[in-house]
Amino acid sequence: MSITGLPEFSFQFNTDSIGEVTGEKFTGSFTYVRPNIRSLSDIGRYEAALNGNSQGLEPNVRVMNKVLANLRYTLTDYPKWWLESGYGIDLYDLNVVLEIYVKCDEFERKFEKKVEEAAQKKLENT
Repeated sequence: MSITGLPEFSFQFNTDSIGEVTGEKFTGSFTYVRPNIRSLSDIGRYEAALNGNSQGLEPNVRVMNKVLANLRYTLTDYPKWWLESGYGIDLYDLNVVLEIYVKCDEFERKFEKKVEEAAQKKLENT
């Protein structure tokens, strides 16, 4: 827990994935940082740019764009291949991107659960 009583806002993790399309091995260390207001704004703008003005985008493309936008602005430390792939957008192996996103999403869920538990505990103690 940090000084404010909140859990840590970042975490490090490793990935060791094999691309389902290319068969290439992707390994490395990442640092994920929960998005602040600026990052949320950047994520929203980037997601909108990826989606364009197309009303007819397939739902799975919109989800993929949301994932890419989130990772672009929440991963602060990453292997060289991640940067060289345009933060994942130039990869052929969507499974690699999704495996990274799932780890970040799991951290978010745990963070929110800890915050809820701390709030509940505080209510019980008042």
